[in-house]
Amino acid sequence: MIGKYFISIVTVIGILIIVLPVSMLHGKTQPNFKATANLGLVNGGTLGILADHDKLGKRSSYVYLTYMTCDFTTYGGVSYTELRPWNDRFYYAWSGGFDIGKIANLSWDPGGGDEDSPKYKQMIIPHITFGVGYNLARWETGTAFIEWDIGIKASITNINLGVTF
Repeated sequence: MIGKYFISIVTVIGILIIVLPVSMLHGKTQPNFKATANLGLVNGGTLGILADHDKLGKRSSYVYLTYMTCDFTTYGGVSYTELRPWNDRFYYAWSGGFDIGKIANLSWDPGGGDEDSPKYKQMIIPHITFGVGYNLARWETGTAFIEWDIGIKASITNINLGVTF
C-alpha cells in the first residue's frame, strides 16, 4: 500500500529530477513557478514549473506535480498543461498526465463482506482535463488567478486558486 509520505517524497524527487532539467533544456536561468491550492471534493496542492512559452504570449506550458487527499483517497500526480489566452484576463487550458495513489474500498456487500479485504485499493488513473482561468491580479513578476477544470482524473473537477512567481 502506498503511504502518504511516499507520495510526498515522490513529488519532491519528481520536482528535482524531472521538472528542473526540462526548464534548463529551454535555456531558462530562473524558472517561473506556479503554485495552486486545489479545492473540491478532494483538496490538495499543485506546484508547476514553466516548461515552455512563446515570445508573443499566445501559449505557455507547465509541468505540474500534484498532491491531493481526503477521507477516502490520497494520490499524487504528474501532468503537462498548456495555457492559451482568450484575452488579457481569461484563458483556457488542457492537460494530460497520470495520478497514482490509493482509494478506499467502497464496495458494498450485503452479505457482510470479507473481514480480511483491504481498506484501500491501489490506483493509477489518467489525468486528461480541460479548464478555464481568470487572472485576478498582475504584477511585475507574477499573477494571481482562479481556475476551474474538469475531466478524467482522480478528483474529476476542482477550483484552483494560485499564483505564478
